[in-house]
Amino acid sequence: MPKSAEFFLRLLQRRTAFQSLPQDHVYKLLVSASDGTVDMNIDASGGAVNFDYIVPAGTVYDIFMFSRLNFVIVDGNIRWGRFAGLGAALNNGVLLQVLDDNDVIQQHFSTDVHPLRTNEDFGGLTGVDNVIRLAAGDDAIPIRFSIFKSGNTMTLFPNWRVRVVIQDNLSEISHMDGLVQGILKRTREAKIS
Repeated sequence: MPKSAEFFLRLLQRRTAFQSLPQDHVYKLLVSASDGTVDMNIDASGGAVNFDYIVPAGTVYDIFMFSRLNFVIVDGNIRWGRFAGLGAALNNGVLLQVLDDNDVIQQHFSTDVHPLRTNEDFGGLTGVDNVIRLAAGDDAIPIRFSIFKSGNTMTLFPNWRVRVVIQDNLSEISHMDGLVQGILKRTREAKIS
């Protein structure tokens, strides 16, 4: 085989070895650590409730490239200056965090000092991807926090978690859930000689 063809074949093999496949893509709803529900419209006024996506361990994957966190909030009369369609801003707010396998917070997207208390608080994370969709009956606010649009990626390791912390009574909201997106990667691929 000519040397240039051999080089091209090796390059092609190396590229496809690290290419992501459909089964590598993650689209998972965040799940309550306490009861396994995905519904975030809960009463957490008696104590914070955590919703997590945990990076799988013991698989062929070594890392999770976290790219986006989506929320869907559906409620009547959603307006700025309040949370969902509730009559006011939240007292304690919603926290967005990344924790390592020892439950140490590695990244705060909101902090105890600046939690997400109103619909527009999400705008600091989402930019223009924070638009209220008015409708007859319930309104909706789809929220897309795209980490990759900032030009950065966030690498998480097995047993790390993406966490949303609910700290208020959201039980009167019609619907709220969160979905994490990213790609599971293998970093220890067999080398092509």
